[in-house]
Amino acid sequence: MDYEKIKLTLDYRAKQIDILVSKSLTWLRLEELLKDTKVREQLNLPLNSSFCFKVRNKQIHIETTDILAAYPVSDGDYIEIEDVS
Repeated sequence: MDYEKIKLTLDYRAKQIDILVSKSLTWLRLEELLKDTKVREQLNLPLNSSFCFKVRNKQIHIETTDILAAYPVSDGDYIEIEDVS
């Protein structure tokens, strides 16, 4: 499996931030990274919230513990962040 780094754009309510991550990243780890104060401020994410992620324009479902390398996620993809109620 290829664990290269890829450039993704996180999108939350029309605010975006570009990140560089390893394809060995899991959704669960991505959610942990979103707890970083700088990232929360840039995206205006609410505190103490849970999120789900969706790859824009791709009909795939990624399990929280699966790594990105197992799916067709690549440079330039947009990851949409949605609040979990």
